[in-house]
Amino acid sequence: AIPVIVTSAVITDLQSELNLIGTIMAGSDVNIVAEAGGRIIRMNAKPGDYKSAGSVIAEIDSEFRRASLQNAQAGYDKAKSDLQRTEAMFKEGVVNAMQLDQAKYGFQAAEAQLIMAKRQLRDTRVTTPISGIINTRMVDRGATVGMNAVIANIVDISTLKVKVNVSEKDAFELRIGDKVEVMTDVYPGITFPGSVMSIAPKADDAHTYPIEIRMKNSTTHPLKAGMFGKVKFKQIILFDFNWLDLDRKST
Repeated sequence: AIPVIVTSAVITDLQSELNLIGTIMAGSDVNIVAEAGGRIIRMNAKPGDYKSAGSVIAEIDSEFRRASLQNAQAGYDKAKSDLQRTEAMFKEGVVNAMQLDQAKYGFQAAEAQLIMAKRQLRDTRVTTPISGIINTRMVDRGATVGMNAVIANIVDISTLKVKVNVSEKDAFELRIGDKVEVMTDVYPGITFPGSVMSIAPKADDAHTYPIEIRMKNSTTHPLKAGMFGKVKFKQIILFDFNWLDLDRKST
């Protein structure tokens, strides 16, 4: 006779771990572009400065655009007065409907010119589209830039994203919202919680699938964009039994 120990069978979830190396990136990384060309007369940003969204970081010479705005404003005021007089005269029967339509079209054209002149003047003030830290500055005060020239680069690292590539098998086991842990060599033993935000539907040339993880930056252990991160995925293997019938025997 061989003695054995018998215990009750229990249905539970099994876990497996997947560890990968990824690159930590800024939550937002944006180039600040000048929407007007000209000479920069004022520069209000340098690398390392924090800027709120909408802050003016550069101003471009606006003398000609101010003159254009004054001219457009004068044309608008005249067209508005002409339209008002023509409407009054039309009610009295002095002018016909065609003349009234011409006055309306003239007013609409003057209004459009005024809107464009205001926008062109506003574009001489280069503003930041997001809140963040100035990473690089491409030009200095006195430089002449063209339309759509990159003035500076701004990054927001209050939230971070980690990009890793996983195999075909792992891409089908992971789910959006899965919790992960991120570790770095800079802070040994410190883990940063994150979650899977996206799983690419198409493989790259190496037949792996890019995964994006989002996480909040820590105030006590701040991370920087460009660092390597060790990502630990906790995968749950689920088993579904419709029935379970075990005989307990001991000999």
